[in-house]
Amino acid sequence: MKAPALWPLRLTVLLVAAVLLLRLGQLQIVQGEVWAQQARDQIIRELSLPAPRGEITDRSGIVLAQDRPSWTAYLVYSSRPLDEEGIALLSRILDLDPDAVRKARDKLRPSLSARPFEPVPLKFDLTAEEQVAISENLDQLPGVMVRPVPIRQYPGFAEAPDQGGTFAAHLLGYVYPGGKTGIERTYDGPLEVDGKTILGLQGIDGIQRVQVDHRGRPIPGAPIYEEPPTPGNTVRLTLDAHLQAVAQRALRQRMEYLRTATVQGKHPEAPTGAVVVLEVKTGAILAMASEPTFDPNVFALTAGYTKDSPGWQAFQNAYRSYTENPALGTLSNHALTYRHATGSTFKMMTALAGLSTGVITPEKRLADPGYFQVGNTRWHPWHRGGCGRPNLEEALARSCNVYFYTVGYQAGIDAIAKVASQFGLQEGTGLKDLEGEVTPHLASRELKLALTGNPWVPGDTVNASIGQGYNAFTPIQMAQMVATLATGERYRPYLVDAILSPEGEVLWQQKPELLNRVDLPESDLQAVRKGMLAVTSYNPHFGAVDSPYGTGYSAFADLPETSQKILGRTIRVAAKTGTAEGRATSDGWFVAYAPYDDPQIAIAVAIEKAGGGALAGALVARALVDAYFGLPITPVAPGVVTAPPVSPIAP
Repeated sequence: MKAPALWPLRLTVLLVAAVLLLRLGQLQIVQGEVWAQQARDQIIRELSLPAPRGEITDRSGIVLAQDRPSWTAYLVYSSRPLDEEGIALLSRILDLDPDAVRKARDKLRPSLSARPFEPVPLKFDLTAEEQVAISENLDQLPGVMVRPVPIRQYPGFAEAPDQGGTFAAHLLGYVYPGGKTGIERTYDGPLEVDGKTILGLQGIDGIQRVQVDHRGRPIPGAPIYEEPPTPGNTVRLTLDAHLQAVAQRALRQRMEYLRTATVQGKHPEAPTGAVVVLEVKTGAILAMASEPTFDPNVFALTAGYTKDSPGWQAFQNAYRSYTENPALGTLSNHALTYRHATGSTFKMMTALAGLSTGVITPEKRLADPGYFQVGNTRWHPWHRGGCGRPNLEEALARSCNVYFYTVGYQAGIDAIAKVASQFGLQEGTGLKDLEGEVTPHLASRELKLALTGNPWVPGDTVNASIGQGYNAFTPIQMAQMVATLATGERYRPYLVDAILSPEGEVLWQQKPELLNRVDLPESDLQAVRKGMLAVTSYNPHFGAVDSPYGTGYSAFADLPETSQKILGRTIRVAAKTGTAEGRATSDGWFVAYAPYDDPQIAIAVAIEKAGGGALAGALVARALVDAYFGLPITPVAPGVVTAPPVSPIAP
């Protein structure tokens, strides 16, 4: 059989090869330079797609921190760098210093920069007019690109417009190129919870690759590759926005009032202050305020600045205003860092030491002649005439120093320290959600030796028994102390309630953590609570020498009747005033829990150089009790409105 002819197939192959060779020759020889230039003029630009940070909300979902889109002008690498004419044009459009634009351009030169393909931000939050002007002049602005980027925003609370971005600032913290603080830092993530790893506030950046021409402009119709960013998770706080607003406003208003008041012939300075409100039976932080405060938006805006931009200089000016007086510690959360002597708010610890050692019983009366003497040293209390012969209830209600000098001296410093350590006053609260809590100073032989190298002497015990001497605690430590007094159980304070996905799924839920139960008879605790109730009460059964009015009575006198009329139940408050005597002035402390017969919240108020405890903090605490139970909020100073009526927080 004759084999088929192969010449048609061979001819076809030769023709195809000839066409390919001709085309290859055309591309490489005839049009080679054209295509080479086009290749040089086009480049794949890889851009980072910043992941939006997760939101921070209060316990009911009110947003306190979030990201917002900011249209930002960038300069990107281009084979045709921005010339002087383009620099002048761009400077006019964006109102920038030409030198700032030149420095940005130089950062994109391979000979000057190790990362020439990384976009350099020029200006963020462009107006619509600026965006239009750039788009209309792109031919003259090679390498200029506009795109949205997320910027952190602290919108404040709608019911507290007077507080603006300062709302809960010390708790939320801030985000800026130099770092993070507050919840923004501790829950930045990734987080290890319940044996698994989840995202925190910080998400995962995405990537976008686009083809651009020699002027750095995206080529229309060119393929775009994108890996979208993964947003951060939502952090839901235990904070109640309504109560937080009242806490901040009441503290600020009271401090402002104190500076105008006359106490012992002069105006209190009241430079700093703090408030803490804890949920007694869980340790949840319902409110925490610190004065002076700041606006974290000032820091957030720096995300779009270079150090050569006018915005950066504006930030530096604002930052200096926060730090020019270090004594104020504007950026410091005084609820965690204000470690001072707490005065008479410590007397409950001395009382419990006296009860536990048998030095006193609740009914035992001690002589108070108006002084206490050890050797040749005599201590004179603020009651110059003395309290007569008070028992424990009367001594707490009227804050009789000599009574507690006697109890503390006889019980001894070791017994006092042993009791107080059960309330967290030796090791601190155990707070994990915020950094910065300073270690308390609980007066003891060991502490004095460590601080001074000197041994303990009897006079140290006398001072320590009324919260002076080597005792020094923070507002959150005192809030935990009084919360523990209210129930006999000490819980770890916490600020974060849960971590949620952007879609609202609960990924992790915080659980209250019981740290310890107080190892003291319930009868002893109840005796001290009874004395704290007398602080806010009219007590006609008191002895003839003693005043029947507790030191905090005036701020709470109408509360039982008002609460009964509005709520149908009587709200009574157990409290203690404290004045920590200084060389030139006195710090004011006020601690409380409410209701007396069903404890729900514990409060600590501290104002530096305020003149006294009741003067400083009693009305602030009253405003918080009112807000919590949905009562009309008592003004903290004459002629001011502390807060409009709010929905009750109490269940």
